[in-house]
Amino acid sequence: MQRENSTPLKSTIASRRPLFGVLLLALVVRTGILWADFGGLSADVDNYRQIAENLRRTGVFGSVTGANGEVAPTAFRPPLYPLLLASLATDDGVSRASVAMLHLAIGLLSVALLWRLAVEWLDQRGAAIACGLFIVDPILLNQSARVMTETLATLLAIAGLWTLTRLIQSPSVRRAAVAGTTLGLACLCRPTFLPWATICQLTVFAIAAFPDRAPRTLVIRWSHGATILIGFAATMAPWMIRNQAVFGRPIYATTHGGYTLLLANNDSFYQHLRTRPFTEVWDARQLQDQLPPVTGGELAADARDYRLARDTIRRQPGMFVYSALHRVAMFWSPLPHRLTADESAARRWARLAVAAWYLAVSAAAAVGVGYLTRQALRGGIAKLLDPPWLFAALLLVTLTAVHAVYWSNMRMRAPLVPVVSLLAAAGFSQRHGVVRPKHVDLE
Repeated sequence: MQRENSTPLKSTIASRRPLFGVLLLALVVRTGILWADFGGLSADVDNYRQIAENLRRTGVFGSVTGANGEVAPTAFRPPLYPLLLASLATDDGVSRASVAMLHLAIGLLSVALLWRLAVEWLDQRGAAIACGLFIVDPILLNQSARVMTETLATLLAIAGLWTLTRLIQSPSVRRAAVAGTTLGLACLCRPTFLPWATICQLTVFAIAAFPDRAPRTLVIRWSHGATILIGFAATMAPWMIRNQAVFGRPIYATTHGGYTLLLANNDSFYQHLRTRPFTEVWDARQLQDQLPPVTGGELAADARDYRLARDTIRRQPGMFVYSALHRVAMFWSPLPHRLTADESAARRWARLAVAAWYLAVSAAAAVGVGYLTRQALRGGIAKLLDPPWLFAALLLVTLTAVHAVYWSNMRMRAPLVPVVSLLAAAGFSQRHGVVRPKHVDLE
């Protein structure tokens, strides 16, 4: 009897051994990076640590203004990541060790969730390849040792894809609520997720409206669509209510959008694109010297920046189109920028190695796209619009489109690394004939 009971346990352990293996690899790699680049966690380029410490010390989600150290409420940064940091803060602030542990935990959870997603979308071998590519991705490794949102945003992208997949596979009110909440959290981490979250919710409604549905089934599916919207709205609501109370406007994103639009569309940057080599980095400090002063706080500054950016676009539509192409190229560039004129040979070779890595992964992903497209076309053109890959395609398209208009660089594509890894896994495995992509039965 005891031997019979032990058999399922052994089988379960054996089936999960590959998952344990990729988690161990992720633990070793991420720990090594955090140890080697521990000093990178000292910098607070985007003031996330400062906001978290202010919240812990004063109860105000705000930034320090003036020489007297007064904390003023802000909506310049999205709230989720600072709230997580604030939960780790002590009277001495947010330590590097606590951020490292948070990022390590998020990284391991990301790998575990990506494994589950890849097994559902591909198979176990495809999952191993996707997780392996994800674990050693240069952008994610670099950003894991930075007090920035890329690590958390990547987890939420995977979680969004996973919860949407589960909802479509086996619809229920609970799964719809979880999917809506997850999409809301993603937007509270990075507002650039907003177009994707909106279109995904509309897609859930569209799937429910297939003409071959029985009336009762249609009502149930529409209720799931309503629930995902309610979950999303309920998650976003506290941030909007707070902003209404503090700023007199229900800001659903941040007051940072105007600056990032102006950063991407201003006379100095356009002139740089006209006169300088394509790969030369523009110095954004030039913009700060040109901004006219404004009174009225960050809301007024945000409105000023939007106005200046729109004026630039209207005056130079041709340069706007060219700059958009440039931003897309920078977003998907395999080669990191050279940041100093006196770059060392070691750093140059490191950049070239990163470029070679991304070119190889991109080639595999392109093979994967071709393979998945052929597989879909065998089932008819409508199969191209089948979940779950549709949600991944929407994520690729919407984030690329956002960063074609707003400021862009390599690290901003971090949330797309899981999708590219899945596509590359399909490409690698297809060459060995082991992957059979799954289509969701919507009936």
